[in-house]
Amino acid sequence: MKFGSWTYGGLEVDLQHRDKHLEKEIEEDVEGVDGPTKEIVWVVDRGIDLSDYYPSVEWDILNVPGKRHSKR
Repeated sequence: MKFGSWTYGGLEVDLQHRDKHLEKEIEEDVEGVDGPTKEIVWVVDRGIDLSDYYPSVEWDILNVPGKRHSKR
């Protein structure tokens, strides 16, 4: 699932993870129109609460990271 805004910029919409104290800052390669660039990304390893998750017999959840990209 991806949340974002294509209408408003970072000054109007600022989505942040509720467990902000668990965030790690990493540098990630991102493919853009002008070619690959480096971008700072904030990552929370456990991005969602799985306490109410009911396991499926057809597929497994392997990981649930939360990533925050900030574009100015």
